[in-house]
Amino acid sequence: MTVSSESPEPFKQQTTSMLPSLSVLQMALILGLIFAAVVLVFLPSTLTLHNKWFMSDAGYSHGYLLLAICIYLIHEDKHKYRLAAGKPNWFYATPLIGLSLGWMLLGLADIQSLQQLLMPFIFITACALILGFRFALSISPAVCFLLFGMPLWNYLIPLLQTVSVEAVKVGLDIIKLPAFIEGITVSIPHGQFQIAGGCSGLRYLLVALTLGTLYGFLSYRSLWRKGALIAFAVLLALTTNWIRILIIIYAGYHLGMDSSMVTDHADLGWVVFAFALVPIFFVARRLESGEIAATERSLLSDVPEIDVADNDISSNGLTNKDKANNDIGSIDIGSTDPSETHPFKALSLAIIVTLAIMVTGPFLLKTVNSLENTGNQNSFQFPLFLDDWQFIGRGERGWLPNYQTAEKVVTATYQNKQAKINIAVHHFFNQSQSHELVYYTNILVDTPWEQRALTNQNINTEAPRYKTVTIYNKSARGNGNDKSILYWFNVAGNTTTEKLAAKVFQLKGLLDSRKDAALISLNSDCHKKDCTISDNNLESFSKLFAPHVDKHFK
Repeated sequence: MTVSSESPEPFKQQTTSMLPSLSVLQMALILGLIFAAVVLVFLPSTLTLHNKWFMSDAGYSHGYLLLAICIYLIHEDKHKYRLAAGKPNWFYATPLIGLSLGWMLLGLADIQSLQQLLMPFIFITACALILGFRFALSISPAVCFLLFGMPLWNYLIPLLQTVSVEAVKVGLDIIKLPAFIEGITVSIPHGQFQIAGGCSGLRYLLVALTLGTLYGFLSYRSLWRKGALIAFAVLLALTTNWIRILIIIYAGYHLGMDSSMVTDHADLGWVVFAFALVPIFFVARRLESGEIAATERSLLSDVPEIDVADNDISSNGLTNKDKANNDIGSIDIGSTDPSETHPFKALSLAIIVTLAIMVTGPFLLKTVNSLENTGNQNSFQFPLFLDDWQFIGRGERGWLPNYQTAEKVVTATYQNKQAKINIAVHHFFNQSQSHELVYYTNILVDTPWEQRALTNQNINTEAPRYKTVTIYNKSARGNGNDKSILYWFNVAGNTTTEKLAAKVFQLKGLLDSRKDAALISLNSDCHKKDCTISDNNLESFSKLFAPHVDKHFK
């Protein structure tokens, strides 16, 4: 059987017409330009993200490794992405404008974690505008690895702490180790352990998520196998952290609080986690074997059955099916001119428009921040008398909120016949990034103080909503030095106790060019562990004090 020499020509024509006009180098230059634009245009977010990634104790020290993984994945599939590149898609100018303006609004509210979260999506949307939706969709999985390095995961810490405490309770019961658990504090005869934010297991969780997702991305086609590996990695990471905590408590009980296993518990955690990687990779290999077997079965099932009736040989030596395929191959599916597939003039215009859109948000943010601040620039003046309460001097320094970014702190002590109440007002006259009321370094209760209970209450319809907290000094637990705290925020004349609401009021205040905010906190000593009287005193005093605060800030 012979084949005509003219038959391959249509296939040649089809292959030529499908060749993309972008070379790998050109695609790399465009991606590099988009990346550089995102880094430089949104520089405030870049710098704060760098600080997180550069600090080894922040839980995100793997951030630059994630960036390297992202670049590696793009490099490995560069030819696939090159084939996916298409013409500029102007539809994505609208979502890119929305992302840039969203970054600006988050900047006005000083919500840095969400600003940083937007950066990978700005990059992907810019790719969609310049190189088309298909390209952006294909490159998205590689870029989204950066999400595992975004500080937004910190919001999981309270949940992880709660889960860790419950798991430790079960573990202590199993190993029969006597301990008293109160809140996030575990007390044993030789001392106390606190399951703080750094002990929540977040860093192990992020590393496990990264490893599981990367292995599944490279090795599996099946979604359920990817999901199974990620779920197993997450469960093992959390279990590893619980075991680490139990080992530390056990060592403190049997070897003493000065044992190296207690003092160097961070290093111990990574040692335990290294052993946990063994079962993770064992399960990964088993799932990979199943993937290979499933793929082979799928390939065998796709082999078509030969029907002799459909294989009539034509006079030129081709079957009727081959002839039909040749006819399809000869159809003109597009111009063979690469410049029509990828018009470089339109590509250049798309790049310029993309850069202009990106700059819009940061430019408007800088403009708004330069407006004059009309907020209250004076510190609070304490009245001398509030009914039977008398101002007797500056506040005692037994406890203060750890709000280090406050511009000014004023304190006072009031006394009546029954009790004393200490007051602190932390002023933020001109909120800006890293110097705002709601910031991750600003902590209400800090070492050596620890929170025991939390309740939400209302004073009355005229006074602000507030929260009460009971705290104690864990370094002197036996002295009965518990305190009751009552506090609220005032942001641009609006009162709240919720951090999210404070951010909303901060954004709302900009309409009146107000950038001021304050934390108002009151505290009173409890009678040993009974804080009933101190709670009642704080409530009655706050009814008298709150209207003066409102008047000052309005």
